[in-house]
Amino acid sequence: MAAGAGLRDREVIAAQVVALRGDAAGPAGEFECGALAALCWLLEGGPGPVTGEVGSRAGTTRAIVRELAAAEAVIYGAATDRTDFARGVEHALMWAQFVTCSTPAGATVGGSHRENVPGAR
Repeated sequence: MAAGAGLRDREVIAAQVVALRGDAAGPAGEFECGALAALCWLLEGGPGPVTGEVGSRAGTTRAIVRELAAAEAVIYGAATDRTDFARGVEHALMWAQFVTCSTPAGATVGGSHRENVPGAR
């Protein structure tokens, strides 16, 4: 599946997948897992990383907006163990759409996300 219109090039997204997998010196944190799930979803399709929906094609504006909305509902809703995962999804999808220039792999410091990561509290 190719990256959709308005998304970074497929090769650039794939390089971030490699960087996220390579940065894991041990178990990856939930933020990294969420970012990786989002980028793999954009490249390969399948169930959405937060919604689990399979119905729409990954990379379409509608599907991305649905995943972002679901991620934000988790981030800004009641505290849950999925909050950092949702933050990783949100950041990766926003990066893939050129909304932020901070790469998903570069958005982590010592296993936790930086304060400038979208959705950080």
